[in-house]
Amino acid sequence: MTARWTKVGILLIACAVACACAPRELICLKRGGDAWYELRSEHFILRTNLDRGEAKTRSRQLERMHDALAHTISLVLPYQSTPSDQIEVVHFSHPMQLYEFVGESTGGFMSRDQGGVFIASSEGYTGKGRDHLLMHELTHRFLAAQVDRYPRWLTEGLAGFYETLVVDDDKVTVGGLPGGYSQLWFGSSGSFPSLSELREMDAETFYAVKRKRGNYFASWRLIHFLANTSPERYQRFRHYTESLVNGIPEAEAWKLSFGGAGDLNGPVREYRATRTLGKRKVEYFAPDVPEPEI
Repeated sequence: MTARWTKVGILLIACAVACACAPRELICLKRGGDAWYELRSEHFILRTNLDRGEAKTRSRQLERMHDALAHTISLVLPYQSTPSDQIEVVHFSHPMQLYEFVGESTGGFMSRDQGGVFIASSEGYTGKGRDHLLMHELTHRFLAAQVDRYPRWLTEGLAGFYETLVVDDDKVTVGGLPGGYSQLWFGSSGSFPSLSELREMDAETFYAVKRKRGNYFASWRLIHFLANTSPERYQRFRHYTESLVNGIPEAEAWKLSFGGAGDLNGPVREYRATRTLGKRKVEYFAPDVPEPEI
């Protein structure tokens, strides 16, 4: 999820914080709360109430995610050098602490404020689920660095597309089925928005509670359809994202890229229940990640 938030309340070290958007304060160690660590690495300032060992592990994991994502983002966007500014991350040990901080139920969010990037996340999921949430929010950061405003479906669809990123030996694979999408993928496809509805949807409608899950899935499915079903569609998709990066308005970029491609509504609606998903793979060698400064 992306949203615009101010940085009020993110300095959580050594003090109790009553965040403006949170109904309850976060309690520091002196008042019976958690111990907080700040860890600095090449691309991140991580503040977390995980224990020291887990905090170091999460810091190094973020750097590995960052490197793998920087290596593969050019699959869908024209390559630009990765911004050198550090990303501020608050990572909570429990999802309820994230809910109290944000003031609503969410798995995480990324925001930009005064040129900086801020990500909030939690340890509310284990294993792949937690990693996918972190990668989802980190993808928003990479997209935000390319262009100021993407269509809502594109930024959430790409975040879903990249959240399943897997590093295996000498390659990176993206485009797996995100957790929780199996029922939608193998179920009915009649209740999802059309392409025009999805492309024109404003933020309030896109994130409306009753429609949010279906809109996320429809966005991911469209990305997956365009990126993986044929070389021609993939090239048209690349042309579309390049047009957006170059400042062309969305409607014009879509027309320039997909004009003459025929009506895609039917093929997209029928793109479901494939048991072997096409994925994109690129050669990759993971670097050694140094210990963070604590």
